[in-house]
Amino acid sequence: MLRVGRKVVLIADSNRFGQGSMMARLIKFALYKTGLWRSYWLLRTRGKGYILDEGDGLACSRLR
Repeated sequence: MLRVGRKVVLIADSNRFGQGSMMARLIKFALYKTGLWRSYWLLRTRGKGYILDEGDGLACSRLR
């Protein structure tokens, strides 16, 4: 990372259940508790397991 990052390298860890509206957070938590989070995340990322966004960068969720 230090070789590729010219000025700054930033690593951030966020809580996947702490973002979004209250309804979205409850739905994500319910998917996790029912064991469907992995399937949801793979569908959302089209099987890649990560999202690459120009504004936010790389986002990946623990699949286990």
